Amino acid sequence: SRHHSRFGQTLSETFLKYCALPISCGGYSTASPRRARESRRTIIILSDFTSGVAVTVLACIMWFWPDRTTVILATLFLVSVTLSVVSAFFGPAISAAIPDLVPRSSLAAANSLGQISAQVTLFIGQAIGGTLYRFLGAPVLFLFNGLTFLFAGSTKVFIRIPQTIPPPGDGGLRTVLVEFRNDLTEGL
Repeated sequence: SRHHSRFGQTLSETFLKYCALPISCGGYSTASPRRARESRRTIIILSDFTSGVAVTVLACIMWFWPDRTTVILATLFLVSVTLSVVSAFFGPAISAAIPDLVPRSSLAAANSLGQISAQVTLFIGQAIGGTLYRFLGAPVLFLFNGLTFLFAGSTKVFIRIPQTIPPPGDGGLRTVLVEFRNDLTEGL
């Protein structure tokens, strides 16, 4: 019965990580980058830096306190939630930026190439990651992953994405809530 309890908890956490958070943030985040008052570039850069800091902190905790299993697991959970929320904003921001960077005649090819490259890198990354895990261990891999996020964020500082940011409305709370509801409805 104790085994079933852990299984249920693990299943719930997995659902939360992979389904509930991206779905709950996805409705707003999907519509938001197209009409965002913040630039897509800013969303993309902050996403990489947030992910990099979160994963690097996890690596440091695993490296310096390897016997603190409870702390490691709690941090792992928090990092997973953070990465899920960040990806719910990062993906739509990238998708919304592609039409601004590619000529209309090449848009279908650019979108296809982006999807193909994401799938290929995921497949190759999992294969290499499994092998490297055996030789280097989790802390080193998490550190490398965190540093690559930080490097990616640093390189994206130099990217210019043409975007017309709409002027702010009257700024009242009612306007903000109406815009949020409209974006959420549009995103779903």
